[in-house]
Amino acid sequence: MMKKEPRSDERFVTRCAIADNILRYSFRLDRPDLSKRPKKEDALIDWAVKEAYAMFEPLVGDRIAKPFGVGCLPPLYGKEAVQNFLGENAIAQLYCQLREIIGEENPVSAYEAVKYTYFGSKEKSSEKGIVTGMDYLIQNNVYTFQTGSMALNKKSELDTFEFQDKEEEKKIKKKCSGANSTLKSSSESADKKLSILPQYKSFFVSGKNSGFKLSDLDVAAIFRRYNKAMAALYIVKDAYDGLRPEPDKHQLTIQEIRKLKNLYNNLCTLNDNPKLTNADRLYITIRIEQALGIQLTMSLWENVQKLHEARRIELDDVTSIKQMSTCHMLGNIINRAALVDMAFKTLNEMLDGMPAETWRTEIEKSIKGNWGTTPEMENESEIIRKWKKIYEEGMDFMANWVVPLYNTCFCTILVKAVKADLNKSNNSSEIIQTTFEILADYIDEGKIKFEPHISESVCNSVKRKPDMVRKLSDYIIETLTPVEEIEAPITCNELDQMIPKKVDGHYLNYIKTQFMDRKNPVAGEPRKS
Repeated sequence: MMKKEPRSDERFVTRCAIADNILRYSFRLDRPDLSKRPKKEDALIDWAVKEAYAMFEPLVGDRIAKPFGVGCLPPLYGKEAVQNFLGENAIAQLYCQLREIIGEENPVSAYEAVKYTYFGSKEKSSEKGIVTGMDYLIQNNVYTFQTGSMALNKKSELDTFEFQDKEEEKKIKKKCSGANSTLKSSSESADKKLSILPQYKSFFVSGKNSGFKLSDLDVAAIFRRYNKAMAALYIVKDAYDGLRPEPDKHQLTIQEIRKLKNLYNNLCTLNDNPKLTNADRLYITIRIEQALGIQLTMSLWENVQKLHEARRIELDDVTSIKQMSTCHMLGNIINRAALVDMAFKTLNEMLDGMPAETWRTEIEKSIKGNWGTTPEMENESEIIRKWKKIYEEGMDFMANWVVPLYNTCFCTILVKAVKADLNKSNNSSEIIQTTFEILADYIDEGKIKFEPHISESVCNSVKRKPDMVRKLSDYIIETLTPVEEIEAPITCNELDQMIPKKVDGHYLNYIKTQFMDRKNPVAGEPRKS
């Protein structure tokens, strides 16, 4: 008899248990006292954010306030600011993870998708009608969770809609039933275009239970509206592959860049939709930015351009573009652009005389207890070279250490608190459902927002400047280079990515030296009498 494949919710709860053990036994972090958790659900989130930071802080020390070597800069100026920065991203990411799990466990056909997602507008058109979000449908009891299960009971608005007469009812139901073929073909077309983007997550469930992810019907609805405009993505792919017409086989024109900018802004314009909650809007815009990465790219470009205008420093060679584009490793979608701003502010501080070191250098000095050295004077080219090294290290530090480890702390604390509130229930569906609803309610209060928009000034600033268009084009094309992301909550696989064992045994040798030095004082600490 074949072993039954575990459901998505079961796999996630297992990940949380493994992650909790890694934090406790591999990193030896102190876990919070769950008996002190607040009973109110909205207060539980804020408590988990605070306790996660207290648990996580030993892994970063004061470097978290200066990931690029210079402190006292927004958005990481002060402990509370750091805590809020990490917390809002952890909340958003965990909400998206749990929503996607629910979606994968509840695939729907195109016919069902028409009934549940597009109905309810005066136009009664799946092309122009109002998009309905999953969180909205749950709040209004169109979707209801089955007891102790990930499965959702679904009813259509058609069941409760008050028709003016029989003729209207017949007409609307006919339109609804006839729209499924159009919906399926146009959604598949949009999915195919988006699949060329390395960070895109499909809104379809693959495998035996194929269909739309229930969680992503609203995402699919938004993308398919601009299916024709998304042909611009093929042009970017051709430029990446060097298949554009001669002589500029790797270049985009200003008109093509403007089309991309307009496509992105149109996709993200959701505020006038009455059937999307704040949680729905957050989920959709995160999925759009995660796939396209245009907000991050344009933020990076604006910083590159400002640096050129203010100091005549160029960052347009192939090596520099690849170095600067390491910011695409960042998984904290809603606030990662602020880290790019911080990195460039650090360069300006360094050029104005502020000393800065890599994290590696700081750690090595701490181990040796060597803090008394005076930094040497450096010229501009040396400072820029040093900053590029700090920039790459800082992006790696945030993307592959800070964000996954803090998110793991937050996730394990919140899930354990929910489990305790459920009288230590081991029902994974119940744990996921309750945690998801707490996060959705918190986001719906408007405490976390992400409203990306690209200003017209980005295109206007390079208008009639062919050299600047070429540079901007190079930065856009670089977004198609695949990047690896460390998933949270971490398991042993992610731990091996972050701290490889190495075949030569260096990892174990380090542990052995820690054993032998266990009675020696730590550098910087007073010797015990």
